Amino acid sequence: MGTVVRLAPDVELRRSPPLVLGGSPYRVLSLNPAAFEVLERWRAPSTLGASGPTRQLAQRLEDVGVVHVVAPAPGPAPTLTVVVPIRDRVDLLGPLLEALEGLEVLVVDDGSTDAAGIAACCERHGATVVRQETSRGPAAARNLGARQARGEVVAFVDSDVELDRAQLVQLAASFTDPRTAAVAPRVAPGSRGGVLGAYEQNAFPLDLGPTSAQVRPRTQVAYVPTATLLIRRHLACHFDEQLPYGEDVDLVWRLVEAGWVVRYVAEVVVHHPVRPNLTSLLLQRYRYGTSAAPLAQRHPAAAVAVAGSGWSALSWGAMLTGSPVVAGGLITTAIALLRRRLGQRVADPWRSAAAIAGGGTLRAGPSLANQVLRSYGPGLAAVAVMVPRLRRPLLWCALVAAVPRWWRQRGQLDLGRYLALWAADTAAYGTGVWAGSYRARTLGALRSSLSFWSSSYQAGPADADPA
Repeated sequence: MGTVVRLAPDVELRRSPPLVLGGSPYRVLSLNPAAFEVLERWRAPSTLGASGPTRQLAQRLEDVGVVHVVAPAPGPAPTLTVVVPIRDRVDLLGPLLEALEGLEVLVVDDGSTDAAGIAACCERHGATVVRQETSRGPAAARNLGARQARGEVVAFVDSDVELDRAQLVQLAASFTDPRTAAVAPRVAPGSRGGVLGAYEQNAFPLDLGPTSAQVRPRTQVAYVPTATLLIRRHLACHFDEQLPYGEDVDLVWRLVEAGWVVRYVAEVVVHHPVRPNLTSLLLQRYRYGTSAAPLAQRHPAAAVAVAGSGWSALSWGAMLTGSPVVAGGLITTAIALLRRRLGQRVADPWRSAAAIAGGGTLRAGPSLANQVLRSYGPGLAAVAVMVPRLRRPLLWCALVAAVPRWWRQRGQLDLGRYLALWAADTAAYGTGVWAGSYRARTLGALRSSLSFWSSSYQAGPADADPA
């Protein structure tokens, strides 16, 4: 048995001529007939051989988000060491260690006040404890644990995560691919009643969605958190201890930049508790926002405020500011340019160009609006206080960003309360971005990167014949 792959759920195949529409970021790929037939078979999970052109095709298409790995190739399971960084919260440690019994577990006590309680809990469950007398933060705790681990793979697990041993073993199977540096599961919100619980089911920042993918900056899955993260041991002790927040994003991006593969495996779902009250939720979002500037200094090409199609951004900007004629002209121009680039490759280039450029602009609206408000919201709100004409476009931008997300899970919370919480959430994150930028003395986190060819035809590596 080999690796099992399937076509990504949002990818469209067009037969005449053979084209692939989709991926992350969105693109149009030209295929030869033999490659197209292979992708047709991959609509359902299909098994690849250990080597050969078909496997090479799958790897190249996975790199651009067209194909997803459902199950890695079977092979010898790597040895595993679980590292649990903890500071206080000893009441959470027992249930986690009980769920992990049978695995080597190393608990790193990051200066807890109840060191004796943590040591006793570890002794009851057969875990090893390493203590730092003073708290140095989660990055230092993980580095210390990774340096003392003996397994081939280190599994970092936060003390408040709910999972079991079998899930870690399943994730570890991905390391049979020698390209894989790190693997993360889907981190879903824990069950909690009330308004905040319902909101977090829709807007939990650690939940990256139901679709597995390779992790790459500026794609649908741009990072993974260390709430649960498995890394090859020799790569696992390189968290930047100067970063109080965003150290997990930084490490993942450095791995990707070095040519490693980082995988998000949505089929494995662990649970993380949501914030107990609104104050702690907003403080969390603010702290996340402060990490944007340091990340932009370290990864200027990856950490940008707004990324996407320039045509879509200009078109939506025109619509939201009350200029539908200008918006229509921009969309028509994008369609005409794309039709020219498609040339004779499609039977009906005007129709194809309208579907790709026009449909892409429509789909891009909520994402672009959300990016703008999360990064520029505090500044735009301050200007709107003095410039009344900006208030209505700003309100429409908020509705474009928030309402589609609410609509997908509208049975959980009414629109009014969802919008109020979303606005507070977005404002807290944006305030963190601006505060972090001020402290770091950089505007890198407020830089945008828009491409005016993001929806254009791109003949890529999928042109290779898999036969």
